[in-house]
Amino acid sequence: MNISMHYKGFVAICIMLFIQTSCAYGPKIILDDFQPVDIQKSDTKIPSFSELYLKRNTTVIVAPFEVEGIEPARIISKSNLPTTITGALEKYLSQTGVQIYDGNEVEKEVLINNAKKNELLLDKTSRHIMVDYVIFSRLNSLDIFSEYMPSYQKKSWFSDQMNQYPARCKYTIHFCGTIRIYDGVTRAVVKSIEIRKEETYTIETTQKCFNDSDFVVAMTRKTAEDAIKKSRIDLQYFFSPNAYVKEIRRHKDIQKYIVQITCGKKRLLTNHSTVNFYSLVDKSDNQFYFEEKTGSGKITNQIDEELSWVLLDDPNTASRIKQWDIAKVKYHKSFFQMIFDFIRE
Repeated sequence: MNISMHYKGFVAICIMLFIQTSCAYGPKIILDDFQPVDIQKSDTKIPSFSELYLKRNTTVIVAPFEVEGIEPARIISKSNLPTTITGALEKYLSQTGVQIYDGNEVEKEVLINNAKKNELLLDKTSRHIMVDYVIFSRLNSLDIFSEYMPSYQKKSWFSDQMNQYPARCKYTIHFCGTIRIYDGVTRAVVKSIEIRKEETYTIETTQKCFNDSDFVVAMTRKTAEDAIKKSRIDLQYFFSPNAYVKEIRRHKDIQKYIVQITCGKKRLLTNHSTVNFYSLVDKSDNQFYFEEKTGSGKITNQIDEELSWVLLDDPNTASRIKQWDIAKVKYHKSFFQMIFDFIRE
């Protein structure tokens, strides 16, 4: 590890300690300190009673990861990429509160061709489920390159002593795939996400480099997992639960606003979740809508199963937020993941 890595590591530790002691949790408020204010109703869609209170969790079937026809087949098989990718997808999807079903229980042809209705029969359990979305994912390419790096000597920075460095193998792995999200009724593709990652790994060696070694197998699996992690923001945001604005309150003494939304712990919100607010805006033909961001904030300690209060980041955005506007959870890399990426650069 060079001096740059030591410096980055020291900076990262200092930042993490500061964050852990000051910002580990969301804002805390006392609800009685806030008073209701007049709020304008949305000009467009008003959510129904079922959308507000009776909506079931979104149902998603995750089909097995497709690797047919892709080389090197031996590495793909030994690294168990289908299970690795499917498991990573289900892990990140579960964090959005969706109901996940195993695609192995449904015939692929049924998933693709059953466009008449979104009710499917799970073969292994004889259960019928209502399917909102089906996720297919595929490996497009997997390239592995190796380079032998012979041993060498280098003079120490702090003395005249010569240090001996062993021979190493450097492996570069390119992983590229695609996630396709299909509508549960029409079977049309509604979202396509590229999963791509390039990683370089080194290991000491006493012989030549082998592209099918156990080390390469393990690093191939890790690269695949990192590719999904890199693309998870788009995936999670697509499945982020829609909530609606019910009420706005202002602090009785200072310029602070809180917004009540129709989503809580039941949909896996916590008091450090970030929320974006959107207005549905009419286009000129009065037939379509597009979302316009009006503000953002963080979930406070005032959260229960169905409702939660959000403290606005910018008090000036309160006047732009209307009753029944949409609130969506904003997914992002964890702070510790950003620090880890910073150190690795």
